[in-house]
Amino acid sequence: MILFRATIVGIPEELYEAANIDGGATGWQRFKNITLPLLMPIIVTSAILSVIGSLKYFDLIYVMTGGGGPNNSTELMATYMYKQTFTNFSMGGYGSSISFSMFIIAFIVTLFILLGDKKRKGTD
Repeated sequence: MILFRATIVGIPEELYEAANIDGGATGWQRFKNITLPLLMPIIVTSAILSVIGSLKYFDLIYVMTGGGGPNNSTELMATYMYKQTFTNFSMGGYGSSISFSMFIIAFIVTLFILLGDKKRKGTD
């Protein structure tokens, strides 16, 4: 929220004044054509940080539920990886393949976010 607020405060007031003078833009038009395009870099950054952060909740879930809760209802990929590697002692690389899968998922989602942002900008 701080990033969004700082970005909104940093938008020059002259842009809104010019929109009012040029065509009498409504509030929605000012938001759609001025505010939102200037907020897009922060939206993309927040989305990427959220995706990466969502894969790092191992410690919170493990401490609160003891590693998966009743009937593994709060199982995450990270807690499942920990169980397979250190609790079940399946040292055949299953835990490392799960962690690699987590990396690939984060990479692909981040790639889609960045490609969508490039497509929106109209650059190659």
